Amino acid sequence: EKPSAPRTARPAVRHLQADKMALSTPLTGDVDPRMPKWQRTVFFITFVNYAMAHFSRKCYTNVKTDLVKGGVDKGILSTMDSAFMLTYAIGSFISGRLGDMFPQNVVIGVGLLGSTLCLGLITVFELSGIVKSNYGFGFFLFVFAQLTHGFF
Repeated sequence: EKPSAPRTARPAVRHLQADKMALSTPLTGDVDPRMPKWQRTVFFITFVNYAMAHFSRKCYTNVKTDLVKGGVDKGILSTMDSAFMLTYAIGSFISGRLGDMFPQNVVIGVGLLGSTLCLGLITVFELSGIVKSNYGFGFFLFVFAQLTHGFF
């Protein structure tokens, strides 16, 4: 009599049913009717990200001088840098784990969208002149936006 094979642990991720399409499923045969919606969503996210990149078109170190001219204190900028580097270091470990758990296109899409929103907020804060009208609140907003940006 053959010994029975040892039982293996159940995988942590359940496999999708054959009739449902995962984000990483290659397109073969019939196309899921939900696909055009996903294509539009991915196109929109990518378009907004590239539009923001081309709109700013400068690296952060060059933008710092424009922020100083706009009334942002150098102390705020140094705190923004520290906050970004701290959360970027922590976020690298978190995003690595998320990359193992979720499809890559979802992780990249969320990262691009989050980064775009954070950089857009910094631009809005600078254009609004919040630092000139309320220094403490402006300081908090700028640092919070850059702190959040580090996670993306």
